[in-house]
Amino acid sequence: MSDTSSREMTLEIARAMGGSLVAGVVLAFLGPFGSFEWNAPTRLAFWIICMLTGACIHLPAYHFGRRLGLARGLPAWVWLPLAALAAAIPMTLMVNGIAVSVFRFGAISGPVQLYPYVVTISLPVLCIVHLMEWVKAHRTNRTSQESPGAPVPDAASPEPLAAPSVTRDTPLLDTVPARLGKTILCLQMEDHYIRVHTDRGDAMLHGRMADFERELDGRIPGLRVHRSWWVARDAVTGWTRDGKTLTLTLKNALAVPVARDRQTELKAAGWLV
Repeated sequence: MSDTSSREMTLEIARAMGGSLVAGVVLAFLGPFGSFEWNAPTRLAFWIICMLTGACIHLPAYHFGRRLGLARGLPAWVWLPLAALAAAIPMTLMVNGIAVSVFRFGAISGPVQLYPYVVTISLPVLCIVHLMEWVKAHRTNRTSQESPGAPVPDAASPEPLAAPSVTRDTPLLDTVPARLGKTILCLQMEDHYIRVHTDRGDAMLHGRMADFERELDGRIPGLRVHRSWWVARDAVTGWTRDGKTLTLTLKNALAVPVARDRQTELKAAGWLV
């Protein structure tokens, strides 16, 4: 993982913890699930602990749900509620577990009765996370368009992997942040955006996959291996098959699914040797 990716992950975790702290204070004030009957300091401590530990469930659930949704070609309005329903299961058990083991209250409610209420918290939480990701991608895209410029060498960045480079002479490719360099490994479609992966990290840009493909045509040998993925040929380091499911492994350790109707084309092109 690059230093930039590490910083972005650290900031994301910090934002999640800060948001969870605020949510804990709000829930302590509202006192849901019968907790309003507790004294104020206990109620505050309980909900802050629940929200902070809950962030450790919801953040991975969001990213896993998004990756799974993109791999299956599902829109956000489908995979986001599914991720919330899944995250609410351990969250329900955790809320009751904290009540019993830490505060000695006994279960707030039976898990079956409590689960629907937890879902009403989990779904808005994941929607907020998704909104924050959209805002971050929009800001990055706008900043890149306002000051595309030429790439600035970064002495702290690792040497580029041995893959073809892209000339920065077309509108869409000019929006790739300079910090990512020029070595494009793959493109990943996310709703109305394209996540560009390079050997130095990734960034979300506004555009259509077909438009990016046209710009890359003749510059980097590659193929559209899935509805949501375009992959550079030299970025592939291996592949695995599990029944009818084929997955490519890239130089950045990313696992990319291959659609069944594209497997024959990849085999004919010599990718699966």
